[in-house]
Amino acid sequence: MAKLFPALDPAEINNPGERTVARALVERLPNRVEVFHGFNWLSRTRAGTIMEGESAVSVQSSRTDVESGPSVYRLLRFLVVSA
Repeated sequence: MAKLFPALDPAEINNPGERTVARALVERLPNRVEVFHGFNWLSRTRAGTIMEGESAVSVQSSRTDVESGPSVYRLLRFLVVSA
């Protein structure tokens, strides 16, 4: 089971789509995977200005292996197709 950050129950996530995706990722991915909900980020544009945003759900694996990326892709594709 993956770890969700911040440490909360997916049922506490207000947005139904984000809740569904977070729950599926946490329940179906291995414990080496970290799932982040509401992750704020900053980036620099080509013009040099700072841009901010939020990722509703982000996935980070503590291992870099070939299997982690395709597994997440297949799971997300399943969620989109079955929704």
